Amino acid sequence: MRLQLPILQTNSLNKAPTPIERLIADKHDLEAQCSIRKKKLYADFEFIRDNSFSILLSGLSTILSSYLRSRKKSKEQTLALAKGNQPRPLSSSNWMTVVHALTPLVWNIVKPLIVRWGINKAKAFLVSLFTDKKDDTPTDTKK
Repeated sequence: MRLQLPILQTNSLNKAPTPIERLIADKHDLEAQCSIRKKKLYADFEFIRDNSFSILLSGLSTILSSYLRSRKKSKEQTLALAKGNQPRPLSSSNWMTVVHALTPLVWNIVKPLIVRWGINKAKAFLVSLFTDKKDDTPTDTKK
């Protein structure tokens, strides 16, 4: 969306604009785009400010409804167990599915620990390379 601005009348004939005229036109174009984006941003912030209470209530109701749904499911499961419906043990293929599903979670937990350990080892190695191992016994320079 490029705004068409009139070319400055520095040329007496209708020639192509000079580089400075093009830069000035681009500057005006960018300023217009910035003002449009600024107005949109202000409108978005105004919407958030005006509707923050309803947005907050919507989020809380979503959290509360999911909590109540999970409690209802757990009650249904305990009632089913009380009636004598025992859950079946997981087969090996089901265990593999569970392990496969949990692998990214475990990796996200373990990866920072491995990186920190590796950095500490590399740091210790580099420090040992550049430092001399001196004798801890003090030398007497006074005679």
